[in-house]
Amino acid sequence: MLLIGMLQTEHLNTKYFLELFEDLLCQMGDRIQLNFHLSKQQHELQSHQLELNHAVQLQL
Repeated sequence: MLLIGMLQTEHLNTKYFLELFEDLLCQMGDRIQLNFHLSKQQHELQSHQLELNHAVQLQL
């Protein structure tokens, strides 16, 4: 009887761990996507800044 209780507890602990691990992986995936999106936007802004700087230099 004690062994069955221990196995049930171990099963619940493993299930809980796997759920937490899955949640962590999802959060990491979301952060990776967000970082990629932000990096892409930053690159676009830098490109526009270079274009504006070049246009200003031509005006001078």
